[in-house]
Parts: sequence; C-alpha cells; structure tokens
Amino acid sequence: MRGYLLQGRDDFLEPYNAGCREESAQLANLQQRLAKRPDLFGKLTTLQDRIRAWHRDYADPAINVVRSQGPKAATLLSPELGKRRFDAVRAASDDLESALRVKAIKARDNVGAALHFLVLALAIGALVLVVLLAAIARALRVWVTRPIEQVAGDARTVASGHLDHVVEPTGPPDMVALASGRGVDAPAAPG
Repeated sequence: MRGYLLQGRDDFLEPYNAGCREESAQLANLQQRLAKRPDLFGKLTTLQDRIRAWHRDYADPAINVVRSQGPKAATLLSPELGKRRFDAVRAASDDLESALRVKAIKARDNVGAALHFLVLALAIGALVLVVLLAAIARALRVWVTRPIEQVAGDARTVASGHLDHVVEPTGPPDMVALASGRGVDAPAAPG
C-alpha cells in the first residue's frame, strides 16, 4: 500500500489486494474454527474490529484519495492515525496468537498426560495378563499335568511287571477316578 501511496501506480496495489483476499480467507477460517470457543472468538472479534477500523479510517481513504487526486494527496492523511490503527491490529493479533499458543500448549500437555495414562494402563494390563497366564500355567501343572504324569508313571511301573505297585489316586476328581480304575462317569463305590 505504501508503494501505491507514493507512486500512484495500480500495480503497486496488487500485493495489498492479494493480502486483503488472504486476510478474508484466514479470518473466515478462524471464525469457523473458533465459533464454539467463546474465549478465543472474542479475541478474534476484537482483531476483526481493529482490522475494519484500519481499513475504514486509514487504508481505504488513503487509496481512494490517491486514486482520485494523485500521490501528492496522500500527505493529506495522517500517517500517525494509520500507524495507531495498525498497531492496534498488531496488538489484537498478538493477543489472539498468545491465547492460541496457550491453548495449544495445554492441549499438548493433555495429550501427553492421556498418552502417559494409556501407556501405564497398557503396562498394568500386560502385567495382569502375565500374572494370570502364570497362574493358569501353574494350575494346569498342579491339577492336570502332574497328576497325569503320576498316573502315567504308576501305569508304566505296573506295566513293567510290578503288579503289587499301588496307583495313588491324586489330583482332581477325574484323575482320581482314572487312577482308581473307575471310568470318569462311573459312580464311586460305596464304603
């Protein structure tokens, strides 16, 4: 804009016009993203008000006066007013950016805490699973495999000719029934 005010050439306004288009797109994007965040939306509204004030009070009148009266007419406008209005825009932009940065840091910390909790929960879950599997393995060993090994050993002893060897019924009821010579479903003999 400054180049246009000094030279009065329309091609100097292209960066300003492109900036205005980008400004509109970015403000619309921010409005959409902050619509449900009243604390941040208020800061965005302040920024938009100050941008409008800069355009209304300085930028648009300065461009219009140079367009209609030439570059020398730009001196009729107060550059101090333009600076004050733009400083207000910059301050509102910095305020919004600071608030967004604080929210981003807080969100990052929340994600970090949630990730830490998830890792801890998974570690505890894995530990519980290992303990549970160890308990199941121990139970299988005590209630199933050891009694089967004992009955198998006793059966091998009897099969090798030691017919007087006593097969000790141990373990769960199914194993006791198997060791005592009854079928699993056979009722125990009375007495």
